[in-house]
Amino acid sequence: MTTPSSIAERDEVLRQMVDLWENGVSPQDWPPRLRQIFAQACWPHVRSRLPIRPVLGREHAKALLLVGVFWRGHTTLERVPQWIKDLAAPSVRDQDLEILADHVRHHLGRDISQRKIALNQADEGLD
Repeated sequence: MTTPSSIAERDEVLRQMVDLWENGVSPQDWPPRLRQIFAQACWPHVRSRLPIRPVLGREHAKALLLVGVFWRGHTTLERVPQWIKDLAAPSVRDQDLEILADHVRHHLGRDISQRKIALNQADEGLD
């Protein structure tokens, strides 16, 4: 995998994800690279002082909000789909995709909301 080198690449990943969402494709059925980025965005690293009690922070809150965009009611760590946990596990996590995953965690929910608003306005214009 290549390290993301430009904002244009990050924006293209977001555009592809929003297009797939708009077409009703579940993230589990996305192309492997996008699925991996999405999983890492939804399951950020747990930074822990003690292995028994991980410290969950702002990034986890953003990740759970993103999960909630796709699956209502899945806004607790226990309810995140297992395939996301599997793809984001440390043993399979792709470090080269972390910057893209961070960008997706911060912007995908917003971009989907903007697309929903645009679609609603277009529908109202047809009436």
